This record gives sequence, structure tokens and C-alpha cells, in this order.
Amino acid sequence: MAHVSKRKDRDGGAVWWIDYYFEGKRYRQKIGSMKKAGEALAQIRVKIATGEFVTPEELRAQKKVRK
Repeated sequence: MAHVSKRKDRDGGAVWWIDYYFEGKRYRQKIGSMKKAGEALAQIRVKIATGEFVTPEELRAQKKVRK
């Protein structure tokens, strides 16, 4: 299950988020516009289907190792 949602930020403006599950864990990511959120979610779905998906935690760990 995955979807795009809009939430208000502190200034009252709109912020778009993507919300999805991978291996039973929920992930949420803040994205700029509705169009970018839809595109990002589509890319994540493709990566999950092809086995190329890397969780946000794994990405952060890889960045720490590179520093």
C-alpha cells in the first residue's frame, strides 16, 4: 500500500508526502510538489518490484561510511 498526501507546514503552506510500506515497515518521505511526489512514489514502486530498493536507513548508513 502506498499513497501521496498533502499536509500543512508550520507556515500554513502545503507540503506533499509519500507514504509506503516495504517488508512490513512503514516509510514516509517529505517531497516538494504533488507532481514530484507522484514521480518519486512511482520510482520507489519500480525499484521495489525489480529488487533495487534501498531503504532510507541503508542510504544514511552508506553516506556515513563514505565520509
